Amino acid sequence: MARGVLSILWKEIRLEYHTRGSIPSMLLFLGLLLLLFGFVLPAGATTETLPGILWISILFSGILGLGRSFRREIPWALLLAPVPRSAVFWGKFAANLLFLLVVEAVTLPLFLAFFNLPGPADWLETVAALLLGTIGMVAAGTLVSALTAEVAGGDFLLPLLLFPLLAPDLVGGIQATLAGFRGDAVGFWLWAKILLAYDVVFLTVPGFLLEFILEG
Repeated sequence: MARGVLSILWKEIRLEYHTRGSIPSMLLFLGLLLLLFGFVLPAGATTETLPGILWISILFSGILGLGRSFRREIPWALLLAPVPRSAVFWGKFAANLLFLLVVEAVTLPLFLAFFNLPGPADWLETVAALLLGTIGMVAAGTLVSALTAEVAGGDFLLPLLLFPLLAPDLVGGIQATLAGFRGDAVGFWLWAKILLAYDVVFLTVPGFLLEFILEG
């Protein structure tokens, strides 16, 4: 199982290296959003508004990468891979998570510099909030991407199905990140527990649905 997951992950990394399809497009989209928010917020952003701007930007750019997750290959070709079917899903999840974390590592300093803001009061809490929220977002996104891979109009259905599912994760991510910026440990742990529960659900549910999803 672990070897199969690593094989799929390595394949995705090599494919991204050769095609440069996900990370550059997500970074470009984030750059456009950054400019857009710069014009929309005439008075500039503050540490109170930055977490919301940051998470909305991550959400929309993440959709670009997640939408390609199961469309890079011929769908039935994945089923012929000499690895367990669950390894296909978890390998895709690991690759999506890695790519989005790379984008976030570039995005946060870029947003702070662009809006001329100080860093978070607690970097550890802020990074933990981003990590917990991203895990949930990628887990739900990879699941929905697998569900819509062979459906006509899947590019339209992906955000339509995903946005309602991500509402708790998005709210929790914004609030936990805001608590990290404020240095509010109590508020951070409250929202971190909600994010952790969300992650557990969406890291558990695929285990019961994988066979049906990948066969369908």
